[in-house]
Amino acid sequence: MSETTILVGAGVFLVALWLGYRSYANATLYRALPSGTGGSSGFVDGETTTVEGSVEVADPVEATVGDGYDAAGGDASPTALLVWRIQRLKSKNQYTVDLERRTIKKSGTTYESGIDAGTFSVDDGMRTVRVDPSWLLDRYGGSDLGDLSLSGTNVSGPRSSRPWSTPYAYLRGQRVDFRLDQRQTPLGGTVAQGLGNDTLSLGRYRFESRRLPDGESVTVHGEVTLEDGEPVLRGSEETPLVISNRGLDGLRSRLRTRTLLYGVGGLALLAVAVSLLNDAFGLVAL
Repeated sequence: MSETTILVGAGVFLVALWLGYRSYANATLYRALPSGTGGSSGFVDGETTTVEGSVEVADPVEATVGDGYDAAGGDASPTALLVWRIQRLKSKNQYTVDLERRTIKKSGTTYESGIDAGTFSVDDGMRTVRVDPSWLLDRYGGSDLGDLSLSGTNVSGPRSSRPWSTPYAYLRGQRVDFRLDQRQTPLGGTVAQGLGNDTLSLGRYRFESRRLPDGESVTVHGEVTLEDGEPVLRGSEETPLVISNRGLDGLRSRLRTRTLLYGVGGLALLAVAVSLLNDAFGLVAL
C-alpha cells in the first residue's frame, strides 16, 4: 500500500467532489430560473417575479481603490453594481485563456474579490421597481474595495474568488482590466500610490472589474416585498436574487455550459481517484 498513492487519490477525490458540487449548484439555479420574464404588473407580496428594464441609480457605488481611484472609470456613468477582484500574477510564464474576450493573459491567483452595490431601481416602462441587493452582498460581498490595501498584508495564499465567479451577478461588458503598476488606466483613472509599499511589486497584481451602469438594460429575478405599497425585489432563503445584463436566456446558457463542464470534469477525476485508490487498496475491480 503506497501512502503517496492514497494521499494523491484522496486529493483527486476531494477535487472531484468539489466539481460535482459546482455542477449541482449551477444546475439547481438553472432549474430555478423561469424560461421567460414574469411581467411587472400586479406585484404580490412574497411572490417570485422577473423584471426587465433600464437601471436607474439613486446612490452610486463609491468604487475607489485606495486613495480615490474610480474602479469603474474616471468619467464613467454612475454604477449600480460592481463585481471586482485583484489577482496576484504568477511569477513563471503561465497563461490562461480569457474566454469572454477571446484572448490569452497571464495566470494569477485571487488576492481579494468582492461585490459592491449602490441604491438602484429598474424601470420596465410601466413602473420603477427598487432592487435590494442585501442578499447578494451578504452572500458574496467580500471586502470593501474602498478600504483595501496591499500594504502590510499577508498575500502568501489565494483567497475566495466566489464573488467574481458568482452566477447571481452575471455582468458582461463594461469591464476594466489592468496591472496595478499601470498608473494611467485605459479609462483615465490613476491608481493610488498608497496601494503598495517598497516590499511589494505592484506589477505583480492585476485589477479587474465588471459593472452595471446607469441606463444599462438589466434583468432582475427575485422575491417581491411591498414597502409602503411599492414593490421591492430582493433575495430570500427560498428565492435567490439574480441580476443579469444579458437577460435570463444569456445566464441560462452560461449555467448549462458550466453544469456540463463541471460535471464532466468531476466524473473524469472521480474515475482517476477510484483507479488510484484501487491500486492502493486493491478493493475495487475495474
